[in-house]
Amino acid sequence: MNIIVHLPNTKEGWDMLSKRMVEIHSEFIINEINNLPYSYEKKLEILEGIKQEVEGKIVHFQYRRKGGKGKDETD
Repeated sequence: MNIIVHLPNTKEGWDMLSKRMVEIHSEFIINEINNLPYSYEKKLEILEGIKQEVEGKIVHFQYRRKGGKGKDETD
């Protein structure tokens, strides 16, 4: 099977693609959590843990993009 992918050519196109990918990924995670055999409270706890993990990675990524050292790097 051959698949042809047409990637965006503009910054706006890449931004739209990125936002759509985040939406799809978020929907997948929420659906997977909803399918777990746990109480509503436990599902919220899992979702909050995922949220904190993602927020930590975003902060770390932004710090690294600004020239900061990662925890695996030395000064």
